Amino acid sequence: KSSEITAWTETVVAEGNTYTIDEELSSFSKSILEDRAPGVTYYSGDVYYNAVYTDVTGGDNKVTMQVDARVYGYDQAFAASEVQRRNISIDTGTNQYYIEETPTYTTYRDMLYSSNEPQAISLAGNYKEIARGSGIIQYNVLLGNDELQPADAVGTVIVEDSPRVEQLPIPSLSQLMGHPAKSDVERMYSMKVFDVNPRGFSANQPVTRGEYIEMLVKALQIPVPKADDKKNPLPKGLFNDISEEHSLYPYAVAAYNAGLIQGGSVNPYEYLNREQMYVFNVRALGLERLGFGADSNYTPFLDDSKISPYAKNSIYAANKLGIIPADGGYLFPDKYVSYADCAAFLNSFFDYLRYDLQKDYNQYMMF
Repeated sequence: KSSEITAWTETVVAEGNTYTIDEELSSFSKSILEDRAPGVTYYSGDVYYNAVYTDVTGGDNKVTMQVDARVYGYDQAFAASEVQRRNISIDTGTNQYYIEETPTYTTYRDMLYSSNEPQAISLAGNYKEIARGSGIIQYNVLLGNDELQPADAVGTVIVEDSPRVEQLPIPSLSQLMGHPAKSDVERMYSMKVFDVNPRGFSANQPVTRGEYIEMLVKALQIPVPKADDKKNPLPKGLFNDISEEHSLYPYAVAAYNAGLIQGGSVNPYEYLNREQMYVFNVRALGLERLGFGADSNYTPFLDDSKISPYAKNSIYAANKLGIIPADGGYLFPDKYVSYADCAAFLNSFFDYLRYDLQKDYNQYMMF
């Protein structure tokens, strides 16, 4: 998509002088290419502009700034990040500057557990979601005036947003006392990813394909069409094994619209196995290409021969991304995923979305 500036107003105050943008002499061009995966929107593009400023304080001096920038970013339910590579030329009439600049802005939803200090309280503790954001600019002045000291030519400026906190309740899961998956399961309930009645919850119960599709749609905030929307009714005949009256149907339509599943047979009541889960996760990320051309002779999994051919690219991609937990070198691709396993795997997957995905967009691109 391309952007066109219809009005441009800007005022800059520097060293006691006030400069305003000259719209007639300035120009701006921005073109961005987006790729919408089921769970992440990626984008990249370019920004070019030539800004001419007039000193309105006196003297009518003009300052020209030319900017050439490459833009990369993504946006998803747990985090968003944008990084630019800017080459900036400034001509003040008496001095010329050339600056390399890398601004980044990142937001993410952190999730922490807080235990309550009073003993006489019915709540032992709960999870809280903290929305955090920060902007960082790294700059390197390659050409400047004689007064600029080398120590001032290179630097970093960091600005932190004020965090926003939301308290998340945890249902009573007394049957999980001492269970290694207790905290993972509690996180899933706090995020409303699990909706099984807590009283009847069993950590060893296998997850069905339909249940997992609904979990991903909820967690990734994929838009779910309303079943009772008369102006935009749900499409019919998409699936041959889910009726339009079924509670799963709107979530299946959402997954279909996003590209997470195909039409036809969804097999919603089949138990989910591990390789199917990883295929769903990588498809949600839209990063299947990272597994293309993978050579099975170099797979790290000792049970590679048990991986279905259709799943290999996604599983290799998941391993490259670090979203397959270590299990003694084995993948166990045909093993059913229990609710306990599902909670652990999803927490690892969501943490990748919260923290690790942004590394490619800021840490690795900083000079």
